[in-house]
Amino acid sequence: MMVSVDRLGLPKGFVEQWPLWLVIFVVALQPVGRLPEVPILVMALFGLKDVVSCRRELFSNLGFRLFSLLFLCFWLPALASLPDAVNVEKGLSSTLGMLRFYLAGIFIIHRLDTLATHRLLSMAVAAILAFWALDGIVELLLGHDIFGLSSGSSLYITGIYGDNKRLGYALVAFLGVALAAMICKKQLVWSLSFSILMLFVVFISGTRMAWLALAWFVLIAAIVLWYAGYRPNRKYLAGALVMLLFVGAVGSQTPSVKQKVSASLAAFNGSSLDTASSGRISIWQTSVDMFSDNWINGVGVRGFRYAYADYSNPDDMFIHGEEQKIGAYHPHQIVLEMMAEMGVIGVTGLLGAVFIMIYLLKVLAAHTHRFSFLYAVGIATLLMPLNTHLSMYSSYWASLFWFLAALLFAAIRAEGIGANKH
Repeated sequence: MMVSVDRLGLPKGFVEQWPLWLVIFVVALQPVGRLPEVPILVMALFGLKDVVSCRRELFSNLGFRLFSLLFLCFWLPALASLPDAVNVEKGLSSTLGMLRFYLAGIFIIHRLDTLATHRLLSMAVAAILAFWALDGIVELLLGHDIFGLSSGSSLYITGIYGDNKRLGYALVAFLGVALAAMICKKQLVWSLSFSILMLFVVFISGTRMAWLALAWFVLIAAIVLWYAGYRPNRKYLAGALVMLLFVGAVGSQTPSVKQKVSASLAAFNGSSLDTASSGRISIWQTSVDMFSDNWINGVGVRGFRYAYADYSNPDDMFIHGEEQKIGAYHPHQIVLEMMAEMGVIGVTGLLGAVFIMIYLLKVLAAHTHRFSFLYAVGIATLLMPLNTHLSMYSSYWASLFWFLAALLFAAIRAEGIGANKH
């Protein structure tokens, strides 16, 4: 028997916004392991329904077409890598599993089709990120967050993420979405306060990957704005410099930052570059050797760890396992990941994705006051080749990347860029 909204006592608007709530749950549940997969799977099922029932409307929209093209840039190389994959079962499950992200993306593009919805989403994401950040500051002060969680190491501040080191990078990943509503409404004080909070917590998180990603976020936004004809006010530049100096001065006194900076500077004090980079140089050299031997279609998507021992030094610090030697899980660099696991085909797909993002940023340079601009800056940051990365095909990072990509193209649709909404 169906129960009416009135009998449940829920506001009608609350129920009508259920697609938005599903999207918000994906963000809010990020620190809770694989739990974000639940709303993603629900969205994928409804996304399949949308493809069947609304395909003509979807195909007429620029956002949907570009999202599909971007997805193919990563999915087709994964598919092409399967015939020579070192672990076919793992590669096949990863390749087929990507389809759920595509269908969930279609749901987001089709259902989040108004600016009011994106405004609510942006404010909700900003509130979630602010909570995560403040929770991280609590851990800095007390040694544990408000739930009693901690990283268990002085090297990192992880807040609600507990023993997982993703806090800093998660803040950067969602930053464009969180800032969008404040920037679009020209709320300078709120935007500045929120940015200082995010900058500080990303800094004290102790994750160098997040530091670099945040720097790329700012640089990409600055380049596009300059291209669009914006010239910064000297007062704003001075204020930004003061903000950076303040965050740097305070953050540099925390144990996590001190130890990470010392580790990074060790390369200039006699230590090897490999040690200073936490073994990244060894991983990258192994990636290049792997590509040289499998240059057409690589060792197979998600096969890096299984082929690692065959190309690394016998005493490599990342090799473990007895019956089957397994090495580092992924190359920690998007270009090397595509090279090693999918060969030239993978690199071609990555170049296609980069060209799509460059095209989008050029289009959105005329719409820098809109949601889609900051969304696009966030996605471009995640694709930036000159960065260290999580694996583009891991369930966590793939779900996050395609979720954010779908939000970008949903905003393009809602804003009517490139085609009519209906």
